[in-house]
Amino acid sequence: MTLAFMKTQCAGRDYIIVNAADTSATDVTAMARKLCSRHVGVGADGLAVVEHLGRARFAIRCFRPDGTGSPADGNALRCCARAIADRYGYRSATLITVGYAYESCLAGDDIGLRFPALRDILGPLRVHQRTVYRLWTGADNLVTFVDDLHDIDLAAEGPALRGHPRFGPAGVHVNFAEIRGPGRLRIRTHDREAEAEILSSGTGSLAAALLARRLGFCAENHIDVEAYSGGSLHMHLGDAAQEETWLYGPVLSVFEGEIPWP
Repeated sequence: MTLAFMKTQCAGRDYIIVNAADTSATDVTAMARKLCSRHVGVGADGLAVVEHLGRARFAIRCFRPDGTGSPADGNALRCCARAIADRYGYRSATLITVGYAYESCLAGDDIGLRFPALRDILGPLRVHQRTVYRLWTGADNLVTFVDDLHDIDLAAEGPALRGHPRFGPAGVHVNFAEIRGPGRLRIRTHDREAEAEILSSGTGSLAAALLARRLGFCAENHIDVEAYSGGSLHMHLGDAAQEETWLYGPVLSVFEGEIPWP
């Protein structure tokens, strides 16, 4: 038996997409470990399994490279939307995962993803000499604003904030944000699952943009968030009272392939 897959990438993050209709394999833990390995597999930051529920509705299951389940990241979901558009032709779709329904839309090479209304912001909090804010934007994010990202020792500060006792045993994703100009931010993210800096974070970028507007650092409804490594994501913020938000950015299909599967 062979296992069909699509490899996608967005903003420096890459994901392998498997369509449930193409395989009878059920051991997704083994599937994620095999496919995501950068030494003996295809190589990716994560695996997503897409199941067509009918019409333009899809169930999404996301997994880390070690095979454990993962809350869906904005980048992973947008990669799923690219695979769905290529396979089924839907320019908009509903993606259902971990109890939430996200709307996606295709705009050229960009894929947009609509997030639910923002929950209450916890903060300001004073932790390890930093003023931080905690937001849930599909994932649990901590945001702190700094004058210059170059001055941050992320390898030291990221784990210290991520694992602080007040954030519980699961910890938080940690985002350092810098105001670059009107409607422009730049961030660096320490991922609580990878326990390292990652090239970009969809939910972290969203958290930084929403907080920047809430605190008055950015008055614009359109905010560009540049990852420290380069790639950029675009936020279209809705009414301030509801904070319904669209996240846009390019998503590319890198290649499709098949791999032998026992």
